[in-house]
Amino acid sequence: MTKRWAAIAIAVLFLAVNTLKVAIFDHLLVYPSLTMSLCLQSGIITKFIVMCFLFIALWRMKNPFFCILFYCLQLAYLFANLSYHAASEGYLHVTQYLGLFSEALELFKHSAIPHGGALGFLLFDAPLFAGVLLLYREISLFNRRFVFKKTPLLFAAFLVSFVYKWQTADAAERPMAILNDKYSCDNNVVHKYGLLAYNVIDLLKLQDSKSRINSLDYGTEFSGRGAREAHPNIIMVQVESMDARVVNTRHGNAWVTPFLHSLSNSSVYYPYVLSFHKAGSTSDCEFSIINSVEPFDDYPAMKLRNYDYPNSMLKPLVNAGYDVSAFHGNRGVYFNRNIAFKKMGFKTFYDLFAMELPEKGWGACDGEVFDFVAGKLKTQSDPFFYYIITMSSHEPFSAASAYYATGLFDDIPDETARNYFRSMSYVDVQLERFVKKVRETRENTYIFIYGDHAPPITDNVFFKRASFIEKGRLFEFVPLFIITPDCAVYKETLQAALFVDFASTILPASKTDFAIRSYGKDLLAFSHEKSPVPYGGETYLRRNLFNGIRGSENHAIADNLVK
Repeated sequence: MTKRWAAIAIAVLFLAVNTLKVAIFDHLLVYPSLTMSLCLQSGIITKFIVMCFLFIALWRMKNPFFCILFYCLQLAYLFANLSYHAASEGYLHVTQYLGLFSEALELFKHSAIPHGGALGFLLFDAPLFAGVLLLYREISLFNRRFVFKKTPLLFAAFLVSFVYKWQTADAAERPMAILNDKYSCDNNVVHKYGLLAYNVIDLLKLQDSKSRINSLDYGTEFSGRGAREAHPNIIMVQVESMDARVVNTRHGNAWVTPFLHSLSNSSVYYPYVLSFHKAGSTSDCEFSIINSVEPFDDYPAMKLRNYDYPNSMLKPLVNAGYDVSAFHGNRGVYFNRNIAFKKMGFKTFYDLFAMELPEKGWGACDGEVFDFVAGKLKTQSDPFFYYIITMSSHEPFSAASAYYATGLFDDIPDETARNYFRSMSYVDVQLERFVKKVRETRENTYIFIYGDHAPPITDNVFFKRASFIEKGRLFEFVPLFIITPDCAVYKETLQAALFVDFASTILPASKTDFAIRSYGKDLLAFSHEKSPVPYGGETYLRRNLFNGIRGSENHAIADNLVK
């Protein structure tokens, strides 16, 4: 009898603490505007009932396997959503769980999954769960003998009541209607109906590959005629996690990235470029830049099947005789690059293994990748297009410490900021060395240096990413430097650029015949056009995006929207 009551007590305590864990999760992710006390008051009883129904149903089974499986899946679900939200201020879509599974394992392997530093509560109930497993036989036996056998039917009725609540709400306020509203966002559903409703509605909105491909909006046609003069070479360097603000950040009396800061005064410099950082994470950068199109909110675009990249800017370059190659210090299978790059038009893709470089931390170090590219340049004929993706400054920003020694940031107590500054300092040194080599040997070359997305650094007194949030959507900004053959100098002070501008800049500069579709503009024309640009189903003025990230008091974020 004593053992039975101990088992019941452990089971009830576990249910209570597990419910508290879910409530804390909701507070951090679903209802951040509420205080913890209000969050508990508003739904703790409902959450407890749900947990009771779920675990009572599981405990009716003699074998604890499904109980363990559910607990592990719950833990993974909470962790994944909190980590994703820490990085993107968004919510995971159902398609991302499967589409990014291999990438998530790679991130986990290298301790590179973003988190907000408050994930310890996820294991609050672990000791009690261990007690449940130890006393599982008694709990299961008591459950099957004395607990009402129609519990699953009650739980089903409980869920039906939620669905009825959604359907009896005002038509415009139902979850599906909110998600279908062009001027709405995921936050509206999550904050009004919870993450479960969001996931259920997301399942109902699943699209196949053909529908996704047809939904891509490339914009209006943009074309140009080539010139008879020699085509210039083009080198693009996509720097991992290079934030717009780090370029002009000092520590002590020194710039964190002195070379990049010097480029802000000696090249074509766009301080704020809107990063398309969505369901495909880093891979969205090259997808949108090369194809001049916005990626998906709910699916990694680089993993589209049966897609032949008809708007790739590489295809006109290949037709004009360019030798087109990509270089990345990571594995080629990561984000399906080995397949997608070939379809885009890359003749060769040199990943970690093709370059035969040792892995240091996660991937090859940037210095060795740049040296490999410099070695290829010795025998490379003109014209060529090189696309280089760096790796050393990837989160958790610890890789560079293994091969780069500097004491400049040792006095920073915060580990994340210290490692980020050290990583960017290393990349800055390697970029300066690489650019010098290129400029010495290939004068007729454009060099584009830009970030892929901002780092997931938010609540930090030493550094905060260049971003703002409007209507629940995160806007991240990275810098762009264009080193031109004629050493042009320009600094944009009025408008933001976007990833869709790259193709509209590179193709005219290449002096080739081309015809693509794009909402972008030529960044080397230095114009200040006022036409709005689409993003996230809405349209924005470039000057308002610029003022939004600059935090101008004269241009409120709410005024950024062009209806």
